[in-house]
Amino acid sequence: MQNLDTHNLQFTLQMRFQIRYIDDRLEFSKVGSNQTEPIIGEKDIRDQLWTPHIFFVNEKTSGTLGTDNRDIITAIHPNGTVIISSRIQETLYCSMKFKNFPFDQQHCKLTIGNWIYNSSQVKLHWESIRPFTIGSDKILTEYTYMNTITNESEINASQVGQQYGDFTGNYSTLIFVMNLDRSIGYYLLDYYFPSIMLVAISWVSFWLQADQAAPRAMLGTTAMLTFITLSSSQTKTLPKVSYIKSSEIWFIVCAMFIFASLIEFAFVNLLWRRKKNVLLEEVTTANILKETLTPMMLRRSLDSNSGSLRRAQSDTSLDRFNREDLTVKNNNFGINLTVPNQMNNQLSIPTVSKDTTDSNKTITDIKVSIPTTTEPSVPKKKKKFTTLTHQEIAILLDKEARLVFPCAFLFFNVVYWIFVNI
Repeated sequence: MQNLDTHNLQFTLQMRFQIRYIDDRLEFSKVGSNQTEPIIGEKDIRDQLWTPHIFFVNEKTSGTLGTDNRDIITAIHPNGTVIISSRIQETLYCSMKFKNFPFDQQHCKLTIGNWIYNSSQVKLHWESIRPFTIGSDKILTEYTYMNTITNESEINASQVGQQYGDFTGNYSTLIFVMNLDRSIGYYLLDYYFPSIMLVAISWVSFWLQADQAAPRAMLGTTAMLTFITLSSSQTKTLPKVSYIKSSEIWFIVCAMFIFASLIEFAFVNLLWRRKKNVLLEEVTTANILKETLTPMMLRRSLDSNSGSLRRAQSDTSLDRFNREDLTVKNNNFGINLTVPNQMNNQLSIPTVSKDTTDSNKTITDIKVSIPTTTEPSVPKKKKKFTTLTHQEIAILLDKEARLVFPCAFLFFNVVYWIFVNI
């Protein structure tokens, strides 16, 4: 067996194909007592005999190895048993599935049928002892031979289309299935390990200063272009299928990591060139991104809205405070005394009493008792803000990226390799 042609969905077998059947008309053991040895000939004897028209249902091309006459052996035994053996090469169609490529297993089958005679006339059976033998020195380079399954069945000609000569009835069919497991050593060395290295190379830019645009841009674009070339060379040997393969998931995610490193460089380089400082309540990545990514006009609008809200809340509190005030009025002198009812103590108010005829002034004390129940005020903690320059923010983001990118890629590797081995 040769390696599978995955692009054309076919495989090639070189084999010695042998059929055995009994024809009572050819029995010659009773003719003479000395006739115990079989009659052996080549293609010319076979052409004079009746033979079942055996063919390969999933055949693409076929041919006889060697010369037509000398590579077909015909043996007729005294009891009428006929054995025809030939060396042939068959190229057969194989319905391959590449969803788990390159961790896929292929099941390629060889279907043997009868072209003319249906099952009421000829039935096919596998030999009970060693129906097949695989050469021990025939080793595949890309696949590992797992096992082989043989089966006997009958197929209705009207249900499978024009694959049989008579078009009616059930036809005896033999099925030979080879289970092959793809060897991934080649793909690990030539695709997976190089792609891991390219993704890791793109992280080197995080250790370069944000204003070094030329080396960081060259490093990221070179890694991306090299990775695209690597991934495209892997897909050339595969047919164009509509579903996504395991290898494509790997290459897409790796390309996203390289592209994300380029986006991170563009962002920190943009921050590096800004002049205005940033006021942060807490130095976290979320606050930094919120302050740096929010447009300037939107930040001003949010600040003005929050200021208006604070003034509205202050005015509302003042109105409530004025409505709950207590007013004490002395009609003699026209003195108004406003006492807030938040006070929970007794207040002594000096009041001047004036007589219109006497110039002497007497001062009396008016004692006002105001029982109130107010909660003790709790002093609010002042928020501490930190001022950072955009250059400092760019350096902080690069430090965060040095940890986030490798950890995220490691997590993806764990999930991916578990998924492909399930």
